Amino acid sequence: MADETANLATARAYLKALEEGRPGDAQALFDPDIVQIEHPNSLKPNGDRRTAAMMAADGQRGLTILQRQTYEVVNAIAQGDRVSLEVLWTGVLAIPLRDLKPGDEMRCFSGIFLDFKDGRIVGQRNYDCFPPF
Repeated sequence: MADETANLATARAYLKALEEGRPGDAQALFDPDIVQIEHPNSLKPNGDRRTAAMMAADGQRGLTILQRQTYEVVNAIAQGDRVSLEVLWTGVLAIPLRDLKPGDEMRCFSGIFLDFKDGRIVGQRNYDCFPPF
């Protein structure tokens, strides 16, 4: 039986590692076979599908795009090997993006659904909603 409390703690540790600019620590929480699916949104109209290696590369690239970021967990539910998170993400840009300049904030309201296997994250699905920018 899944340890729901441990899975929720791992989910929070994952977001904290990303928030603190430690993508390698986030990567350590993944099963090697992880797949992340990002459903279509205003930044990725066709969505995306990433492997562990792609997620690692994107984590490193994010360090050059953002000055800082925060993940505010608004709601969290753990059941069995699944954790569902409602998250408010805020990022401060280090580079220009569309009409935004370095130092401007972006926000995203996200539904993040994590699947666990043996205490590690094996699947992630994101439903990201960006207000107009």
